[in-house]
Amino acid sequence: MVSKHSSRWPERARRTLRESATAVPWGGMTTSAQSRDDVRRGLTAAARTAHAAGDWQGSYAGFTAASSLGPLDTEDLAALAIAARRLGRLAESTRLAELVFTRYARRDPVLAGEQATELALAWLTRGDRVSARGWIQRARALTDGAGPGSGYLAYLEVSILADEHRVDDATAGTDELAALDDLLANPAVRALTLVARGRLALADDRADAGHRLLAQALAGADDPRVPIEWAGEVYGTALRHLRRDGELATSARGADAMDRWCERLGLGGLYRGWASHARGVVAVRTGAHRRAVEALSAALCEYRVLQPHRDVADAYEWRMMAHRSLGDSAAAEADSATAAAIRRLLGE
Repeated sequence: MVSKHSSRWPERARRTLRESATAVPWGGMTTSAQSRDDVRRGLTAAARTAHAAGDWQGSYAGFTAASSLGPLDTEDLAALAIAARRLGRLAESTRLAELVFTRYARRDPVLAGEQATELALAWLTRGDRVSARGWIQRARALTDGAGPGSGYLAYLEVSILADEHRVDDATAGTDELAALDDLLANPAVRALTLVARGRLALADDRADAGHRLLAQALAGADDPRVPIEWAGEVYGTALRHLRRDGELATSARGADAMDRWCERLGLGGLYRGWASHARGVVAVRTGAHRRAVEALSAALCEYRVLQPHRDVADAYEWRMMAHRSLGDSAAAEADSATAAAIRRLLGE
């Protein structure tokens, strides 16, 4: 997905390069180092402007170009990591975010704690619960347990417990999260709490209550006060648990809402993949099998950034059903074999 602002970037970058390359300081002479610094400053300034405007493609291109001419400062490196993630470059974003954490840890434990929390979410999104737990522990050691960050960490811990089917522990963690929600009155923590409660209801065989809570979480994700990465987590997780047996209308509305959210904010990558996945499942369930193959194939393209992951296996399994209904037995068998291999890697 290319942001609506990104078409402005190439000309802006070219203009910066031309002006910086031809600028001659007082005295009529310049060194190659001065010229390079001028270009880097121009690229950085343009990238910061793009980032502030939500032009993730322009931000990424500008900061990447600037970094080839010299090291970025910490805030610019953090912006580059954010832009990379919002464009779907998840592995690169994680690597950059870890560099940012190292810098923050040397001078600002509060910012380091916030960065560790974001890294825990990134690793959990990629399907690596071990790395996610490590970053949660780092964040706990660096934060004071107050503010929205405490809610984010409680949610991440509950998510890992739920993924591991540790229902009793997840129940206790969800109670803690709900108490934080009451205390903080924060829209992001509220939406995450609804997701956690919805998952717990589903695990307790209370499907109607679970689907209702997840639908409420989807509505809360669109609140502009919810940070993008946490809104994406709400959308993705709620749709994951609605798409198989939730009401078709709710799943379809959720996928459409996530598509609109991505369009409005210029997002790509996994965010688009989650919406396409949900839309593909709805298409299978309603008999629109060709549309299902198209949507699920689009999701799998975005899922290439994931570790072996249940979402990937699930998308192959639904595409298998669509291919089988279309009479394409070879494609169905290939999808089935790929899904089974992923499940084996996951120990399922």
